[in-house]
Amino acid sequence: MNITYMKYLEYLKQYLKRKEIVILIAIVGVVISTAFLVSQILQPPEEVPLKIVQYKIEPREFKVTENGTLYLEVMNRKENSTVKCDYYLETHDNVEVYLGVDPLPKLGNNYTHTKILDPKERSYLEFTVVASLDIGDNSRSYYIKMYIYVDNAFVGIGDVEFWVKRH
Repeated sequence: MNITYMKYLEYLKQYLKRKEIVILIAIVGVVISTAFLVSQILQPPEEVPLKIVQYKIEPREFKVTENGTLYLEVMNRKENSTVKCDYYLETHDNVEVYLGVDPLPKLGNNYTHTKILDPKERSYLEFTVVASLDIGDNSRSYYIKMYIYVDNAFVGIGDVEFWVKRH
């Protein structure tokens, strides 16, 4: 046999060994990634620290001269720690939300409210809702969508719809 041909065969063997090692490393990487993803899927979900007990508006239909009441009741599920709850209420420009006689503060376009809940505390809030109609409207449907964050982590959404009538 020719020496050049033997060198070529030796080079080919080394190349194939390197290629096998690369393929083996890729397979091991895929197996480890798959195992990690499966473990994340099968892991029981962490209990959400806050439970929305009630989120509703009454009446669901009221006149421009009347007010609605938005009810929010939540419960801190944590046994041994307080949680900071941030509520962001998204609604139409014609809708105003008050807690007592004071309007809720706004952050951007959303009304906001923050409350600290003690362990296992149940919080009950009543917001006053005032709505107006545009000229020419006899009635209109509005919504108030609430985004809840606990200790700066998103935990849920509440959504209510209501109607405002002129007469």
